[in-house]
Amino acid sequence: MSIHRDVRVTWSRVRAWLDAEAVTTPLSIFFGSRVAIYSLLLLFVGLLPGAPETKPTFWQMMAQWDGEWYLRIARDGYQWFGPATQSTVGFFPLYPVLGRCAGWLLGDLNLGFLLITNGSVALYLWFLYQLVIMEGNRDLAERALIYVASFPAALVFASFYSDATALACITGAMLYSRRGRFVLAIPLAFLAGLTRLTALAVIFPVAYEMWRQRGLHRSLMALGFMPLGTLGFGAYLWQLTGDPLAYFAVQRTAWFHVFTPPWETLRLALDRASWPLTHFVTAVALLETGSILLFIILTLGIIRTRPLGDWLYGLSILLFVLIQTVDVTKGPPTESAPRYLMTIVPGFIVLAQAGKNRYLDQSVRWTFAMLQGVFAMCFFSRLWVA
Repeated sequence: MSIHRDVRVTWSRVRAWLDAEAVTTPLSIFFGSRVAIYSLLLLFVGLLPGAPETKPTFWQMMAQWDGEWYLRIARDGYQWFGPATQSTVGFFPLYPVLGRCAGWLLGDLNLGFLLITNGSVALYLWFLYQLVIMEGNRDLAERALIYVASFPAALVFASFYSDATALACITGAMLYSRRGRFVLAIPLAFLAGLTRLTALAVIFPVAYEMWRQRGLHRSLMALGFMPLGTLGFGAYLWQLTGDPLAYFAVQRTAWFHVFTPPWETLRLALDRASWPLTHFVTAVALLETGSILLFIILTLGIIRTRPLGDWLYGLSILLFVLIQTVDVTKGPPTESAPRYLMTIVPGFIVLAQAGKNRYLDQSVRWTFAMLQGVFAMCFFSRLWVA
């Protein structure tokens, strides 16, 4: 009898937790967005022109573009063919390592990556809700989550991309530093540094919160642990390639990323967006240019309304996107800009605050959702958009 009673008590506690607003809102948006995008992926991608035999399978849709590189890392580890050849050295290790571990547990690498991707999305939404609710109300937090889930570039949250994992680590570090739980915030910042280079910017909000809450205390020395993930990846590349900066070498010579003054990046983006609308590349350029302009406005809003750490974080990512473009003779100069910019988490909070205006709120929701649907169909049909 005691066992049955314990089971009932445990189940009642689980139900109470699941019924809590802080859980139901993130979970409902998570499941709703998963149902929407996977339904689109499975049912409607086939409507695009092309012979049936050329249509990708489900797993091929999941593992394309960056996803294919992450699967290679999980299967074969890192390989080096010199700086002029595209290779796995151009990708950070945390996401493929997690995918490989989950794949081993589930007995299938694809299932493992699918679990890590969607688990990261759920964590990201939950962390973001907890972060926003600390300083706002339920409506504000809900709007922020809806904007994040429906943002056009968020279509990669359904694919084998590392973005959701990076954002889960970044937002978790922001949340726990705001709560003063640096024993969790600093390790999450360390893990963020193993997902992508721009995630290092999370050092700013974590360091600011530690300084604000504790002042000039010896515990500030713990901040030195945060960049060790990125530095450790560099040390591994040094052992593998003989060059600790091999990641930058590959990005520069194999993926043609070049330094560009921010004003020149804006000029290139606006120029591409003015091409004839009949070109597919123009549609992608409009998304990229619109995202850049949107996040410039949102970053200004962060500077006006958010803590110092938040705007240092947002400004550093914005500048990184604006100063690094693709050589115009090799490809679209601002490719992937929307995906990189959606890492500016405080920007979505600013947008949610502006969304108190009903007309703006509905405009943002419908615009984001419609664009994500269209570009998701293209993306999963093997047309590059992100």
